[in-house]
Amino acid sequence: MLYKDLNLKVKDQVETISIQGQDINVLQYLPVRDKNDLVQITLQNSRENGVINEIKLEIYFNIYIVYFYTDLIFSDEEKADPGQLYDEL
Repeated sequence: MLYKDLNLKVKDQVETISIQGQDINVLQYLPVRDKNDLVQITLQNSRENGVINEIKLEIYFNIYIVYFYTDLIFSDEEKADPGQLYDEL
């Protein structure tokens, strides 16, 4: 069987959720290149003196999940304190 005969396609569906009356679009699939970017950026931001800070890893991973998978827009001011943003989210 030929691969092309399988007619496989990426499901790039978007779900809409509502939080406090505001609609937010959430990707149901993120391409592997974007997933790799998410992981690499998380690791870079979590590094402290050459070692991964596990708390920062938790914070940045979850924040970047929101950045990559949703259409929420955050100001520079909101992004300035990742710990506070993590707590709020």
